[in-house]
Amino acid sequence: SQFSARRQNVSDDHNQSHGHTCMGLMRGRVHFNAGGRDLELRFTTNALCRIEEKTGKAFGEIAAALAGNVRISDLRVLFWAGVDLPTLDEAGNIIDDLGMARAVELLGEAITAAFPDAEKEPGEEPGKVKAA
Repeated sequence: SQFSARRQNVSDDHNQSHGHTCMGLMRGRVHFNAGGRDLELRFTTNALCRIEEKTGKAFGEIAAALAGNVRISDLRVLFWAGVDLPTLDEAGNIIDDLGMARAVELLGEAITAAFPDAEKEPGEEPGKVKAA
């Protein structure tokens, strides 16, 4: 229909102007084990919306802060939404089990997996978050 064609054009324009595609969001998965469970960290469109709604911040702002001074509460929200957990406390328990350094490393990998076409600096390893 004319509406769906228009909606697709708007979606294509948005994706081109923001440098990402829906396929990138859907394929970006990071598997890990915490608390004896196999889990998957994935930043889908719904996960990104949950993060922004819970924090009141743009996802990119939180992701950029991973390289420096990120709030622990934001890390917990990233795990809560990215693993699709029922509670924030459960997300905190996973971070405690992983340790802070490993948790931040996994978040960096998941963001890289979700946005594989994002600009990287020459020589930068995929999934690595630059230190501030």
